[in-house]
Amino acid sequence: MAAYETDEARFDVPASWLDRSVTSLEYSSPEGVTRVVVQREPTEQRTLKDLHTARLVDLRRRLAAFELILEEEVLVAGRAAVELGMRYRDEDAHLYQHAVTLIVGEKLVTVGVLGPVKAGEHIDALFQRLRATITIRDAEDT
Repeated sequence: MAAYETDEARFDVPASWLDRSVTSLEYSSPEGVTRVVVQREPTEQRTLKDLHTARLVDLRRRLAAFELILEEEVLVAGRAAVELGMRYRDEDAHLYQHAVTLIVGEKLVTVGVLGPVKAGEHIDALFQRLRATITIRDAEDT
């Protein structure tokens, strides 16, 4: 068994389980609900480039009307990262997401802002502020 910790609790899970945690913060604005989403998944010892390529294949397969509008290699907190902008449909909603993905320890971490396409400028501004404040915590802090 392996120990799993959240902010609120600690418990044991089978060692073979993978942590694919997602944190979602949301607020409502006149344009609709906007979310800041943090997703974590194991790298399984793959490179950022390999993980990014696999993720794009998955997004194109899963998301209706997927359109990649930004793809750029960047540095975030001094680490190699990939910044993405994308549009897609989810049920009746036409959504826009601006995100950055990087490797922290043995996890692929994606931090993004998501909301209705009509809130695109607001989402971009919020994302730029968020990205500028990202710092990496030491392993003992996580």
